[in-house]
Amino acid sequence: MRNQKLLLAAVMTAAVFWPVHGMAQNAEETQPAQIPLEGVEIAQVTQIALDFVRSSPTFAFDGMEDTLVVDSVHAMESFPVQYVVQISFDSAHGGFGDREGQVLTQMITHHKMDLLISEGIVMSAVTDGQWDELNNQFVLKHPHLPILAQLGKQVQIGIDQSAVFESEGLQITLKRIEDSRCPSDVTCIHAGDVKAIVSVTYYDADMGQFTLINTGSGSSEEIVQRYSIMLTDVTPYPTSSQPAGNYTATILVSKTAPPSPIQQISGGILPENVLCNDGLVLIQKATKQSSACVRPETAQILAERGWLVL
Repeated sequence: MRNQKLLLAAVMTAAVFWPVHGMAQNAEETQPAQIPLEGVEIAQVTQIALDFVRSSPTFAFDGMEDTLVVDSVHAMESFPVQYVVQISFDSAHGGFGDREGQVLTQMITHHKMDLLISEGIVMSAVTDGQWDELNNQFVLKHPHLPILAQLGKQVQIGIDQSAVFESEGLQITLKRIEDSRCPSDVTCIHAGDVKAIVSVTYYDADMGQFTLINTGSGSSEEIVQRYSIMLTDVTPYPTSSQPAGNYTATILVSKTAPPSPIQQISGGILPENVLCNDGLVLIQKATKQSSACVRPETAQILAERGWLVL
C-alpha cells in the first residue's frame, strides 16, 4: 500500500518536487505551486517530519540532534494536500543509512533530507538526493520505466524493466539473470554462460517466459510469434572480488516469418490480431472465430461469400 501511495504521490508532484528523483534544479527556475499554511498546520507537519528524520536510518545511526534545522515547509496544490519539507542536519561520519560494521570516515557530514508528506504519512524521504530513507538504499534511477525499442536495434533493459515495440504490439520484460560466467580475473576450465529469463506479451496476450542464453561465443535464439529474440550481452561482468549484480541485459529483436494462423490462435492470439506473411491479407469468417491469410485476389472472392477482410 505504501508503494502504491508513493507512486501516486510521485506522479502528482513530479513536475515540481525534484528532490524525490534526485534531480537538482535551480529553485528560481521551478517554484512549486504552493498554498498558504496555517500555524497549526505547519506545526503538525513539521513534527511529523522531525519524528521521521530522527528515526530514519541515516540520522538514527549518527545524526547530531543539536544540528537539526527545518529549512522549509510548503503545501502543494494537490488532493489530498501534500507537504514538501526540507530538513538539514549533521552526521558524525560520512555515508548514508545504517552503517553498522562498515569502515567509517571520521568526518562531520552535512545532509539535507527532502520529505513528501500526505495525510500524516511520509510518502518519500530522500537524503542529499541520493539515499532513499524509506527503503534504506540508494535512490533507484528511473526504476522500471519501459524503454521504447525498435526491431533490428539492440536495447538494454534492467531487472523488471520492459522493452516496448509499440508498432508491433510486443513487450519483453527482463525477470531475472542467472550468471555462471567465469570471473574475468580467474582462469576456469569452463567459461560458463549467462541466462536472461524474460516474459513476453503480444497485443496484451501473455506468451509466457523464455530463457535467453549467451555463452560468450554465441547466443541462443527464441522465436515468439514472428519475432526472433537474442541475448547479446549482460553487464556487469563478474570478478573474483566483486560478484556481478544490478544487471543490465542487451537484447536484439528481429522479425521472422510468422507461424500459421492456427498456431497463432492456439498460442493465445486473437483471430483479428493474427499476422500474415508479406503480400498476404488477413480475413475472418463473420460467424466463426477463425482467420486465414490469403492473397488479395482470393480475399476479394471470399469477401463476397461472407468473409471479413481485416
